[in-house]
Amino acid sequence: MLTIHVGLHKTGTTSLQAALRASNPGRSGSWTYLGSDHLRPSVGGGFDPRNDRSFMSVSLKHLRSGKHVILSSENFLGSIWDVYAKAPQSVEAMCDYFTPHTEMRIIVYLRPQHEWVEAAYGQLVRHGRGRSMPLSKYMHLLDVKHFCEMVLQSRYVRYSQLVNDLIDVAGSSTLIIKPYSKGLDISRSFFATAGIESGESTQFSFRENLSLTALQIEILASLRRLTKISDVERALMLFEYMKRERLTNFDGEGFSVIPDEYFVRLLEVADADWRQLMQLPQSVTERSEVKSFDEIRCDFMTTKSRTFTGDLISNPMREEWSALLALALDNPPMKSRGGISAVSLSSIARRVAGGRISRLLQILREFRLR
Repeated sequence: MLTIHVGLHKTGTTSLQAALRASNPGRSGSWTYLGSDHLRPSVGGGFDPRNDRSFMSVSLKHLRSGKHVILSSENFLGSIWDVYAKAPQSVEAMCDYFTPHTEMRIIVYLRPQHEWVEAAYGQLVRHGRGRSMPLSKYMHLLDVKHFCEMVLQSRYVRYSQLVNDLIDVAGSSTLIIKPYSKGLDISRSFFATAGIESGESTQFSFRENLSLTALQIEILASLRRLTKISDVERALMLFEYMKRERLTNFDGEGFSVIPDEYFVRLLEVADADWRQLMQLPQSVTERSEVKSFDEIRCDFMTTKSRTFTGDLISNPMREEWSALLALALDNPPMKSRGGISAVSLSSIARRVAGGRISRLLQILREFRLR
């Protein structure tokens, strides 16, 4: 038996993979997880058995021994940045390669579109453009309105279309479609769906690759657009330091990086689309979650729009503030073995001429009050 988890992105995949690694029973167990140590997806995403023949060989070796093999990669359906435009080709390649050797199933988690877009944009800002995206496209998508338009114009912004296209190439008996919502313990969900044991010592408490708050995303997007800062992890540590010292408010409650007009459009798409998902063949969705597609749709239709972070600060303030923050990041080392170092603001100021840190802090305080 082969079970392939294919995401989508921003549905707890990193946490699930951590749980799979921790629970992997090894040679003595009835199942095995082949993780990132074996798997090297193509740069642009998607599934291509020619990309890593050694990985394919390992997979088939375990399958021939009678093990239940688990694979997981949110890149198997293709690139998040074209909203999985090549997903049917990837799934067809999976089926062509594996079905002569084993029974298989493909598990997909879907997240309401308005939530998914905000989380995906946060990933774009946090992790940068990667190796496969041209700089011009990245800078274009950093404008959240362009990003939202790109998603809304894509074929698979409507998940029901994605699922139907995958059924056409893989068959409804191969696919398992699962609803994802905030608070879902995806590890428990996946283990139960795949029919694998977690082990007595495993606790489903893995939370990795956590999303940024809306304010953090807005700040990082400004840095990406207006400065040459690339060390985003150092920026995040500085944010955490400022939050700890109560210099600014980065909690982000009540804020969103998605403008109201796009929030409304995405919610309309989600409403119509999740009604369609409720009509999928029972064989595809029979393994229900704590919340069904209909219950999640009812929940998100009561969602209220939040304050758009892009309206919080003016462009002149954004430019000066971003430049000063970049200057601060370029000076003292912010890392230590214990996490945030004990660097004080006065020591930062000593390294930055002209008292510009004082101006930075003033701007941050103004940002908090707006």
